[in-house]
Amino acid sequence: MFRPLARMANNRGALLRTGNYYFSLAPNAGSSPDYNATGIVSAQTGKLLDGSTTTYAGWMGNGSLPGTVQVVFDLLKDYPLDRINVVMNSPNSYWGFKEMTVKYRSEANTDYYYLAGKHVRTGTALNYAVEFPLHDAVARFIVIDMKRSHAYQHIPLSEVQIYRGVGDEGTNPGPALTASELQAEMKKDGLMADRYGQWIYEDWPGKVTTDTQLQQEYATEAAALAGVELDSNVYDPYGGLKAMGQQTASGYFRLQQIDGIWWFITPDGYPFILKGVDTASIWEWGYGTPLKKTDGTPRRVFEELPDPNVYAEAYSNDANGERVSFFDGQYYEKIRQRL
Repeated sequence: MFRPLARMANNRGALLRTGNYYFSLAPNAGSSPDYNATGIVSAQTGKLLDGSTTTYAGWMGNGSLPGTVQVVFDLLKDYPLDRINVVMNSPNSYWGFKEMTVKYRSEANTDYYYLAGKHVRTGTALNYAVEFPLHDAVARFIVIDMKRSHAYQHIPLSEVQIYRGVGDEGTNPGPALTASELQAEMKKDGLMADRYGQWIYEDWPGKVTTDTQLQQEYATEAAALAGVELDSNVYDPYGGLKAMGQQTASGYFRLQQIDGIWWFITPDGYPFILKGVDTASIWEWGYGTPLKKTDGTPRRVFEELPDPNVYAEAYSNDANGERVSFFDGQYYEKIRQRL
């Protein structure tokens, strides 16, 4: 379902049919001039912006073609965008898609894209459309990624409806990108994490926004734990239950069967119950996030990385590759003023 075009000030809701687009893979089905197009397609003549949902560009799967197809749009200058509707009408059940992602960037932001949204297909309807709100975000370039459910599925792309938002258009834009430059746009990352390693597109209670907040959280935690200690009359230093009686003190954690029931035994010989998380290490490899792509180029998915001069402990480089741990960075920021 599509929202009706709104007649609002500053052309909000006006459809943009401007610029060029380029396919990562030439469509092997659909309508001309998009069909078999290996170069740049003009928005004035191409079928993706022609206002019709009966014409289309299509990619028929044959078991050997890429599982993901991309199309990149160059609007030729920055526009404030209200929303993007992607229409994918299928002629029969052999057509469709698994999931779709839409990204965008302004002309000035050359390093990475922002994520407009990701959609996983539901249902079996042949006529399918997805709306991605942009809330007046400024964009010149748009990239749509479409993934097949399997190697033989056919992907249809009927229409891309780009609605103008409220705001100023770009001035003094650079020249239209060439085919090779548009190819490079498809390889650029979409921003995912803020400077604290959190998902950047949502807010929630307790989400970290400042270093001061981290330091205050540490102070609050330290105050809450200041008076916490084991009752030595009830527990041994490892949390063993003295009321259960002492077994052999082996100096190691081990298992022992007592009255037909298997128990964990502490090094001091007392049974204990292992419940929930028993250890947490800031050095755990799984906390690290790869810094580079498989081709060795930097991943542009982070709003900002921890300062390596201040948080050297957050970085590692070993057999698993170069990684950064935002967990370590936050930990050291919490305690930095207390070191």
